[in-house]
Amino acid sequence: MAFNAPHILINVKKADILRKQYDSVAATGKHMVIPKVHTARPVDIEKFNAEFPGDSARADAVACIYALDQAVGRILNKLRQTGLDKNTIIFFFADNGAHIENRSENLPLRDYKWSVYEGGIRVPFFAVYPGVFPSGLEYKQPVSTLDIFSTCVALAGVEAPPTLEGVNLTPYIQGKIRKAPHDALYFSFQNLGAIRQDKWKLVMESDGSKHLYDLSKDIEELNDQALNQPLLVKELNAKWETWYSQMPVNKAKSIIIQN
Repeated sequence: MAFNAPHILINVKKADILRKQYDSVAATGKHMVIPKVHTARPVDIEKFNAEFPGDSARADAVACIYALDQAVGRILNKLRQTGLDKNTIIFFFADNGAHIENRSENLPLRDYKWSVYEGGIRVPFFAVYPGVFPSGLEYKQPVSTLDIFSTCVALAGVEAPPTLEGVNLTPYIQGKIRKAPHDALYFSFQNLGAIRQDKWKLVMESDGSKHLYDLSKDIEELNDQALNQPLLVKELNAKWETWYSQMPVNKAKSIIIQN
């Protein structure tokens, strides 16, 4: 199930029309309030408006989460009623961190959606498969949503194609393999980049600057270690650029992030 909730308030007009109207108003030195519509159910909006008076965006986001929780609950109840829960793999995760427009916070993680800091890319990730995945386990190693398909293919007994990205997580969370599933995790969004290797994470900003953080001690990504670890910065940046150059969409492009 690919839920759209929770999400921010959405525009009620096409972007090109709004842009023309916005530019016209801005040319007069005034401000235009972009008309938007709620994404949650009206009955839920009314309920949470009372809890967040004067903050309709926050109320809308919370109402969406409330509806999402109910929808997931209905799916799980149906699986239990039919007995399919014993033979169904369930993954639950978000696609990115919370958005600042609905006044959400990702604390103690830094930043929001549209960012490669932890607040933008580290998300809740739950997995359930009775009799296969250990119950109550909190797995500490970094994993990726790319691992979901590889895990399902392996559990289904299907031979995976050699080019398939992702790792079968089953032997890792079962404790049969002690090392981390990935040597490194790579991220690229527009003109931002990041690489996570063990406890270290290198963030590459659009202006070409690079920032290094020790996530084992600094989950908030506040203490930049780049000046103290120049060789590590160079090593991680080279690994990221090698990975980036292999991406099909980028093979013919120049890399935006500077050396």
